[in-house]
Amino acid sequence: MEEFHTALEQFKSVTQFDGGDLESQFNVLNKAFERSEAATRNIHHRVEQVVTATNRLLEEWRDELAQYHDGSMRQRSERQFDLTRQQADAMIAAMRRAEAKTKPVLDVFRDQVLFLKHNLNMQAITSLEKQTAGIETDVASLIREMEKSIAEANQFIRSMGEDFS
Repeated sequence: MEEFHTALEQFKSVTQFDGGDLESQFNVLNKAFERSEAATRNIHHRVEQVVTATNRLLEEWRDELAQYHDGSMRQRSERQFDLTRQQADAMIAAMRRAEAKTKPVLDVFRDQVLFLKHNLNMQAITSLEKQTAGIETDVASLIREMEKSIAEANQFIRSMGEDFS
C-alpha cells in the first residue's frame, strides 16, 4: 500500500496534476521553512542547556560557600557569587530575548508557506474541471457504444424471432 505524506501527493497520484512553478516554489520554500523551524528548536534546546548548566554551577557554588573556614574568603566568594549570578541572569535574559525574536519571524514564514500551499491546493482542485470534462466525454462515448450494442442485440433477438416463426 502506498503511503502519502500530504493530501496533495495523494491527489496527484490519482489525477496526474502538475503544480508547475507554484509547486516548485512551494517545495523550495517549505523545505527552507522546515530547516528554519528545526534551527529554532535547536536554538531553544541550546538555551535550555546553557540555563541548566549555569544553574547547576551556581547551585554548587552556593552550597560550597558554607565550607569556607576563613570568613574573609567566604565573604569575597559570596560577593563574587552575587555578581556572577547577576551576570548569568543578564546573559540568560539576553539569550531568551534573542530566542523570542525567532517566533514572530517563523510565524510570518509559516503563513507565507501555508498561503502558497493553499493556492497550490486551489490550483489542483481547479484542475478537476479538465478531469471532469474528460470523464464526461468518456461516459458519453461509452453510452453511445452501449446503445449501439443494445440496438445490435435487439436486432439479433428480433431476427431470431423471425427464424422461429
